[in-house]
Amino acid sequence: MAKWGVMAKELVFKINGKGFFFAVVKLDRKKLYGWSETLALDEKGEKCELVSMDASGTIVIPKGGIGMGAINSRGEWVNKSELVAVYEDGKPADLVPSSFSAPIELGDRVTVEELFDHEIKAVYQLDSKDGCEEFQKQLSGSGIYTFTFNYREDYEGMNAFLVGTEHFVYLLTGQKMEFSFVGSMKRG
Repeated sequence: MAKWGVMAKELVFKINGKGFFFAVVKLDRKKLYGWSETLALDEKGEKCELVSMDASGTIVIPKGGIGMGAINSRGEWVNKSELVAVYEDGKPADLVPSSFSAPIELGDRVTVEELFDHEIKAVYQLDSKDGCEEFQKQLSGSGIYTFTFNYREDYEGMNAFLVGTEHFVYLLTGQKMEFSFVGSMKRG
């Protein structure tokens, strides 16, 4: 149970028909290493605020005063709910459901080398109230379980990998990096 009595979202993994339930806790650099901030002060010792200027340089736009929007070819505002994602061929794109909306069947595995071909964007620690010894035993087999992960319904899922240690299970998400072969060096 998370702070304030609110239950965290749970992922359900199925291996050989058996379900394993995990709460998801995102790990970030601030939690691991802490952080520092630079505080800018004016000549009176008061905190400076970041603002923007318009193109003419005559209008000060305070923080939060700039937003992003979409307009149609006639210059009219288009609500985000009216936008439709399409593939390059113009056909409507398919939504990838949230990974929290249904159990995730695990079966596909990759090698460590295939995992290393990915730029990892996020790391989550998976917590189980029932313990996860049996699940960790399943992870210790050959290869690393992989699946498509989507935190919320979206048009593009992330490649996900389950990595276990003796005491913890981690979910790594990222995108595959494409490497180009440049050539071998020849002695001259």
